Amino acid sequence: MNALISSIFKRGTLGRYALTGLFNGSIFWIGWEIARIFSDGSTLQENMSWAIAWTLSSAVAFFTHNKFTFTSHGNPNKMFVATFMTYMITVACSTTSYDFFVGIIDIPRVVGFGNLLIWGIIDWAILRWMIFKHVVDILPAKEPLEEISLLPSSS
Repeated sequence: MNALISSIFKRGTLGRYALTGLFNGSIFWIGWEIARIFSDGSTLQENMSWAIAWTLSSAVAFFTHNKFTFTSHGNPNKMFVATFMTYMITVACSTTSYDFFVGIIDIPRVVGFGNLLIWGIIDWAILRWMIFKHVVDILPAKEPLEEISLLPSSS
């Protein structure tokens, strides 16, 4: 199955990100709907529902993108921190844009879907080029780069 997906959607492409996004987006949407059930309908509660769902789905998204979407060769600990910094920036920005557009078009689910798509594309661009530093067709997926040391070998 992974070979079929890899032949259609190459690692790092927007198509592969979208495929993974269906999974991550479903987690977000379910979390958002659950949080909205407990919301009193106020603007603050609606925005908190969005932010909570975005944050929870971001925790899952790091691992799915690291494993499935991108070919990464960086330090996993540094990538984790950088990815979460990206997600925290995008949760603030996406919550702000959600709040703004719901104020104009009072249809939360329609605004939410559009907002999710827009910020998903922005996330993809940031993750692909700045965080995972995706390398296309240079190395096979998940093959680590050889470490280069300036110090003499101890062997």
